[in-house]
Amino acid sequence: KTSPYINKIVRAINMNTKLHDSKLGVKLLTTNNPIQADRYADIITRNSRKNQRHFSNAINVAIQEVYLEDYKQNNGIFIFAKFDSAYNGSIAGNLSGQFNLPTIIISKMSDTNQYKGSCRSLGNIDILSFLESQKNILINLGGHPMAAGFIIKKDNIFKLKSAFFDYMNNKKIKIKSNRNKIDAIINLKDINFKMIDFFEKFMPYGRHNNLPIFLSKEVEIIENPSIFGRNKESIKFKVKQGKTILNAIGIGLINEFEKLITQNKLNIEYTVNRKKDNIILNVIKIK
Repeated sequence: KTSPYINKIVRAINMNTKLHDSKLGVKLLTTNNPIQADRYADIITRNSRKNQRHFSNAINVAIQEVYLEDYKQNNGIFIFAKFDSAYNGSIAGNLSGQFNLPTIIISKMSDTNQYKGSCRSLGNIDILSFLESQKNILINLGGHPMAAGFIIKKDNIFKLKSAFFDYMNNKKIKIKSNRNKIDAIINLKDINFKMIDFFEKFMPYGRHNNLPIFLSKEVEIIENPSIFGRNKESIKFKVKQGKTILNAIGIGLINEFEKLITQNKLNIEYTVNRKKDNIILNVIKIK
């Protein structure tokens, strides 16, 4: 069985290769000079930490974009993203795992007029077959039924999006959902930046390595919650447990708004995110 430490090293080098100097990984693995190896490793480590922050932010933005689309009606997720195309595959894998839907992420490639797309599927949906059916509007494509990629011109992106939703329209996705499996029951006082730093070491998250979900019981809602989002279907609020107060958002949880203003204490299921110098609870369920 592969060591988890080796997996972390491979992920760090892989992301560095995509976003920074692609020669650094080769230099690190081939040098016989321990001083040079330490220098290369230090650069990759610094880059990896910066990449993790950007990746975390990209996931948060992508999740909000999902809720702004009719993803349930479309039976799939298709996002035209602004973040670096090197993150596409990891973001697609994360969204596919979280929402149990095939996902396509597209973003502009650096210094070109072309766009890179990454796809992640699940269950019985063959995403590569879909791409092959659209090869007349793609510059190139490749992959396998569960994960594939392509290059496309901007003028053809809308055509691909429309074709994808048509393709998914009558599909029945046969999978077992473990979306809301609780990883741990914790108190709000246990949440801090040291905890976030620890879990970010396991990034990028994906279908078999989902963002951990926590449950906190008997939390209070303080101040008045507010509604936000293009379709006014998301909520912002503050939670308190003991002396600890944290900001929380519930993307797409407008139907839970009444609970926030009528019940004294609630149980919440959530993931923990970093937004600049703030800790944000991304609430999934309110009980």
